Amino acid sequence: MLSEKIEKLIHELQLSPEEFGNKINVGKSSIYKLLRGDIKKLTSKMAAKINSAFPEYSLEYLNGLNYDTLEPNKDNTSEPAPGYKKLKQKQIEFITKAFEDNFYDLMAYKRFKKEFLFRATEVLGILPNKPKR
Repeated sequence: MLSEKIEKLIHELQLSPEEFGNKINVGKSSIYKLLRGDIKKLTSKMAAKINSAFPEYSLEYLNGLNYDTLEPNKDNTSEPAPGYKKLKQKQIEFITKAFEDNFYDLMAYKRFKKEFLFRATEVLGILPNKPKR
């Protein structure tokens, strides 16, 4: 439950609810609403305020306050999302290829080939006419 997790966070920071609210520039009534359970979900704005005052708690971590344990990122880093490394590698491959000789010539050739084949099949009646937009 969010209220218990916020309470645990405040306890780990060794602050009172009022001090916590002052540190993140949020009124004590909002903090007590969180602690009572009146607020069920931490907003991104509130998470950003907590992260700004306590950078050891990353936004990713704060937005995931539905985890069973509440442990801050001591090194102020977070793990990349699943698939990030694969995506990053694809970007690197694309950029590397873009700087290779004849890359743009190859792209132009592929576009020409695709357009040529489409027009040829259109003329031959293999495909219906290109739909009007």
